Amino acid sequence: MDNKRLAGIPGDDRVMNKGRQILGGVIVVAVLVAAILASILVSPTIISP
Repeated sequence: MDNKRLAGIPGDDRVMNKGRQILGGVIVVAVLVAAILASILVSPTIISP
């Protein structure tokens, strides 16, 4: 807490929100990749036409 006050950075909340947005984006990407991998594993006919 003290180092933030010494640094004098306004908008700590904005930084926290940005971090949360990045975390959410990473989770969304991970879920999408997992879904794509699952669909490929379930139906291997897509790979070999």
